[in-house]
Amino acid sequence: MAFRKLRHAAAAFLVAAGVIVLAAAPAGAADGSGLRPGDVVCTDRAYSDRGAWAYGNATHQAPVTWTIRTSATVDGPETELLRRTQWELTSARVTSPSPGPAYYRACLTNTSDTTVHYRLSLGPVPGPKVLTGVGPHTAVLGAGARACGEWAAGWEAPALRLAGTSSVPVLFAIRAANGDGEILGEQPLETTASIDRALTPPITESYEVCVTNTSPSTATLSWEVKRA
Repeated sequence: MAFRKLRHAAAAFLVAAGVIVLAAAPAGAADGSGLRPGDVVCTDRAYSDRGAWAYGNATHQAPVTWTIRTSATVDGPETELLRRTQWELTSARVTSPSPGPAYYRACLTNTSDTTVHYRLSLGPVPGPKVLTGVGPHTAVLGAGARACGEWAAGWEAPALRLAGTSSVPVLFAIRAANGDGEILGEQPLETTASIDRALTPPITESYEVCVTNTSPSTATLSWEVKRA
């Protein structure tokens, strides 16, 4: 299944269930090539009163570690709800132990001994109200490692901004894809430890932000596509 189709299948599921989506934010999905041993990547957050689901896989059937975490507020302390070490994350659905709505995010730690390409999607379980694309994607990337996330529709580009920070300079880029999930090309933006700029990629079916650690030391970073 193409990564974009997985995103759209989740969106269609929410609409069919009569869910009220509170924000047309970029989807909670991440992928990338070159996640090295010890590297970590986390999606942005989903908000729901009925829990969240996640799906992911890594190449080479590498035994990577998947976690899903929850918090009562966007930046509040997190509780780990699920931890699995396997190459593919399936049938992953969690609910906060506390009553009422909560925030959720999914993370992948490369606990294998090889560099992997990965895919990771997170979404809210349908309920009266859900919210997606809350807050930034985050990552810890060794030298040369790469992560992608913060998907958005190409026609939204003039009204969006990319904001990101890193502990060391990294290369921020925009990767475009067509309706079948095929990569059309990638546009480098700048190599920096702090970015805040309007997005003006070509009008395509979709695009996402990719970050490559071009520094010799480990990068601890976050990035977010926000409405301008």
